[in-house]
Amino acid sequence: IKGTSTAADAIIDLLANTESVTLGKKEYYAHAGFLRAGTMINSQIKNKIIELLNRKVINKIIVNGHSLGGGTAHMTGLILYETLLNKKLIQQKEFSKFLILGYAPGTTIADKSKDGSLHTYIKNNKKLDIFNFINQQDMVPRLSMGNGIVLLAILTAIAMLFI
Repeated sequence: IKGTSTAADAIIDLLANTESVTLGKKEYYAHAGFLRAGTMINSQIKNKIIELLNRKVINKIIVNGHSLGGGTAHMTGLILYETLLNKKLIQQKEFSKFLILGYAPGTTIADKSKDGSLHTYIKNNKKLDIFNFINQQDMVPRLSMGNGIVLLAILTAIAMLFI
């Protein structure tokens, strides 16, 4: 899934508000823009993937993306995984792995309860693996609404020095 390349994409990146998403039977906070994009992509691809799994044409799924696409890949993958889990397609012994790869993804999902349930969800779903690859100096994957506001205030203060 591609990263930010248009002004509309940048708006999705900056919409750091959250919406609820359910994984298993628990609710989590999800980046609203990534969730909406992931839901849209999932609606476009899920029927074809279900068909291919039922026909045993495929036995592994990899969802990957960079930057905005990395965050969207997380949500697309998690939503698709839940869909396939509910249809009992993940439990088939022929199904080997569901892999989500994020290259410099934005912050995507968080526990509502702070009880480590997201970690537990991933740990308990043995066929699901999520990997993120982040350059040490890349600040975008580390941004949140809180520190984004602080960064904006600092940049505004610096700009004021030159006016």
